[in-house]
Amino acid sequence: SARPLPSSSTATAAAKSSPLFTRTTTPTPTARPAQDMTVSATNFFDSFFKPKDKAAGNKAGNKKTVVLTGTSSGLGKGTLKALCARGDHFVICGVRDVAKMQRVAQELNLDPSLFTIRSLDLSSFDSVRKFAKEVKAVKGGKPLDALVCNAAVYLPALPTPTFTPDGIEESLQINHLSHFLLVSLLLDDLKKAKDPRCIIVGSITGNDNTIAGAFVWPRASLGELKGMEEGAKMPVAMIDGKAFNGAKAYKDSKLCNLLFARGL
Repeated sequence: SARPLPSSSTATAAAKSSPLFTRTTTPTPTARPAQDMTVSATNFFDSFFKPKDKAAGNKAGNKKTVVLTGTSSGLGKGTLKALCARGDHFVICGVRDVAKMQRVAQELNLDPSLFTIRSLDLSSFDSVRKFAKEVKAVKGGKPLDALVCNAAVYLPALPTPTFTPDGIEESLQINHLSHFLLVSLLLDDLKKAKDPRCIIVGSITGNDNTIAGAFVWPRASLGELKGMEEGAKMPVAMIDGKAFNGAKAYKDSKLCNLLFARGL
């Protein structure tokens, strides 16, 4: 039978005791957005992609401001294309490879007045902090209408873990921790919007109530968060503190995404 998800309070308690976010410039993991920010994926796509009268949205200052990570491929690329096609959004694209993103924008023939590209390396907390500052500068005094945390890495074939410059296993930092930090840094900007959205892109593989999550080995499991308690830094590679498995590292990061969204 399907096992219940770990509680978000357990994950938050472990995060509090972890030295990962001990820098004074890092917001505390207990920050919470307004209650009305909770939104289903269906409601998000209804409100952002449902056709509207473009005449009103094309006026300067009327565009919704959206931050979207991982826009050079996959779901992020498709989302950027859809938002630009509407004409009433201004998208701040956070990508690791700016040159690649510029080529993608040309390929999609995107209107340059509807987006801007900024460097964002999710394997670096310093890069995340710099990106957040640039977002604030780009949008000026306007609120942030939506933050879409989409970018991720999937490294199932790795026999041994790879670590970021911050000393953290790549799947954990890129897929979860850096987005956790980014949301924390931009939370106040989201709260100023009339109808804010914070979207954390997950995966069915991180939930054992699905076929892919329950029957495709290994299952996602954070255990007792022993790895987090130990600091989750090299040589510790797994949140549960056990031996490294690339596929499980990805699934665990997606489970963290789910708990984070529930906590928000």
